Amino acid sequence: MLPISCKQPNAAGVNPAHCAALKGQLEVLQWYVPVNSSLLMTKDRAGLGIHHYAAANNHTPILDWLYENSFDLAERDKRGLRIAHHASLKGAVDSLCWIRDHNYNPNPLDNQGQTAHQLAIENNVLASMKFYDELKHPSSQPGGYFTTISRR
Repeated sequence: MLPISCKQPNAAGVNPAHCAALKGQLEVLQWYVPVNSSLLMTKDRAGLGIHHYAAANNHTPILDWLYENSFDLAERDKRGLRIAHHASLKGAVDSLCWIRDHNYNPNPLDNQGQTAHQLAIENNVLASMKFYDELKHPSSQPGGYFTTISRR
């Protein structure tokens, strides 16, 4: 299923590519490449791109596809949040493991100097808090708790 409008964003600046990334619809994003690839680069009014939507919702196949196609996954939104911040705020541990496994900083600073881990603590996101605790203090178990979630 393709979104109804292939051109016009809604009032929040969310376009069909953002919706596809939010829902994990990789095939729709791939369809846009020859049809209207500029939608993939467009940000909503908060400065979020498709990579932010995908990371926040654990859609690691989309992150894989963007990574393989040299998409700038380190790009920030208007508040200075990176994909790790968005994943952390939603408890998207699969995305956090993907970020770690692809050598991106899983705990970057935003424009106010807060790390993704600090945002998880402030917002009481238990899954993300556990991820960062494991990152700081690896489990005595071989590979640690979150190694089983690792995609690579």
